[in-house]
Amino acid sequence: MVLTAADVSTWVGRLWWPTLRVGGFVLAAPIASENTIPRLVKIVMSVALAFLMSPMVQVPAGLSIFSGAGLLAAVQEVLVGVSIGLVVQLAFEALIFAGQSISLSMGLGFATLVDPQRGAQTTVIGQMFMIMGILAYLAMNGHLVLLGVLAESFHTLPIGSTPVGPDFLLSVVLWGAHVFESGLLIALPR
Repeated sequence: MVLTAADVSTWVGRLWWPTLRVGGFVLAAPIASENTIPRLVKIVMSVALAFLMSPMVQVPAGLSIFSGAGLLAAVQEVLVGVSIGLVVQLAFEALIFAGQSISLSMGLGFATLVDPQRGAQTTVIGQMFMIMGILAYLAMNGHLVLLGVLAESFHTLPIGSTPVGPDFLLSVVLWGAHVFESGLLIALPR
């Protein structure tokens, strides 16, 4: 068996493109993006998930890692992964926002904790909402659903074929605004 440069390039490309999307996802997704998880663990997790998802991924034949189109596709893959993780992370931020609003309206705004994830102080009720939200998320297998969404994204947004345009980014921003609006509605007294 003789290995050629084209074979090696194909094998590397089959792992490279999913690793970019999964790596962007790990940068922004809840729980996986926490500062308490070492960077090496995040890298190994990204490569392992990409390795598991690579058989499902269709890589365009003419897409080279070292071309201009490859550079744009790489940026696109990272943006898609970050967008998927960020949308769910915004839901958790809405819980903290609701907890802070409730704390301030109850007069408990002075009771704060240092949140190592954000590097800032958060109210006790906001932290409690965040912990309860994470526990509910894990109990409902939200992390598995999120990984399923990530795997499905390789079919809905194939590598290198669908550009990330202003409409896609605008929909992510509008969804984030809706999440914060929902957090405010949760926090308002009835």
